[in-house]
Amino acid sequence: MRIGRWLGLIGLLFFSACLHAECLPAPAPLSASEQQALQAAAKDQGFLWRISKNGRDSWLYGTIHINHVTGLFPGPKVRHALQNSTILALELNPNDAKTQAELAQLAQAGAGQVPPQLQSRLAAQLAAVCLPATAAQAIHPTLLFASMSVLGLRAQGLEAGYGSEQMLLGLAQTGKQRVVALETPTIQMNALLGPELNVSSEDYELALQQLESKADQALALKIVNAWEQSDFTTLTQYAKWCDCLNTPAQKASMQRLMAGRNPGLADGIAQWHRQGASVFAAVGSLHMVGRKGLLFLLAQRGFKIERIH
Repeated sequence: MRIGRWLGLIGLLFFSACLHAECLPAPAPLSASEQQALQAAAKDQGFLWRISKNGRDSWLYGTIHINHVTGLFPGPKVRHALQNSTILALELNPNDAKTQAELAQLAQAGAGQVPPQLQSRLAAQLAAVCLPATAAQAIHPTLLFASMSVLGLRAQGLEAGYGSEQMLLGLAQTGKQRVVALETPTIQMNALLGPELNVSSEDYELALQQLESKADQALALKIVNAWEQSDFTTLTQYAKWCDCLNTPAQKASMQRLMAGRNPGLADGIAQWHRQGASVFAAVGSLHMVGRKGLLFLLAQRGFKIERIH
């Protein structure tokens, strides 16, 4: 149960936003003047490609699902690409009420698994992010640990509400782009939780160690830093420095989360483009990496790929 895996899933951040931590309150809403200042200073971050086929352009954007407030507004190239698109295609639409309801229902599967010998350590970690002990009975352990990890990043100024998806949804609402989902909540939760809902004591122990050592916070900060600097080289070397592919179980988990979902994402993007739409497809940045990544799969489907620096 590698809790750093939440970096590839929009749906999981929904649960982090729903868990209330009183001693780690969410940031106050930005004033009009603060929004204007951030918008004026906005610069391009993340990873943007023009993908072209049949004489028409679409766009592929590598997102970050949790971010600093400085990423709340898009830079000029990202804004221009979305404004020249007719469809915003996300993994999921986190603002869709039906999607939220489905995620909440799926999250309950496998809830309440707490090895007796680890209860006190879990309680300490829940208290550290101001969550009640009853939270362990509400959602699957993988979701619970990842939510604690995300809440722990609040002190670093990182928020799910500042993620790329919220920024793009706000811009699409202004530009009236149609918003579509490339996946379903079931696909995302199956990828995260895997075929077995039970969590072993060993996996529980490892997840606690990661929280206690703040190892996942360090991993998240490195990914966010690479995204903010549009450093694709560092991202492509993720497997070398993530310390997350050491066992067959970890490799199988990463296969489900990334490579296993990529063909469906690529097919969805290609289908919307084939129907005549100019698509702005915004997907977690790690989905772009490697010979099983979206860049390679879209090239196989006949798209010309051009990086926009």
